[in-house]
Amino acid sequence: MKITDRSLFYDTSIEQIIDYLVQQKITVNNLILELDFSNNYSQEDEELIQKISIAETRMNEPLELSLKLFYFFFPFGLVNFLSKEDENLKRFHKYRYKRKIRDYFVFSLLGSLFFIIIGLLLGWYFQNK
Repeated sequence: MKITDRSLFYDTSIEQIIDYLVQQKITVNNLILELDFSNNYSQEDEELIQKISIAETRMNEPLELSLKLFYFFFPFGLVNFLSKEDENLKRFHKYRYKRKIRDYFVFSLLGSLFFIIIGLLLGWYFQNK
């Protein structure tokens, strides 16, 4: 399906482009094909291509190592009252960092499982001692 009127996308924000991609369940490459850019495109077209590229980068940017470790050892914001990490999650939602949000939940879940297993092992160790 070709999008015949690209001007609808000229005034959209990067967040709106990400929402469109998620709602329509299409990839960035498919969106560019649907917008049907010709070889001689305007300045507005170039700006739109740049917005789409930024949207793709934002959607697929992974969580930083320091945050992965933080969410692993303090799963699901266990100590958010002591840090600004809850602000990071709000920022991820506001600016549609899809992969960072997914990584947050993955590393928090792994951290929770880690502490449950450690607790069970310590309980078993002290019970059999």
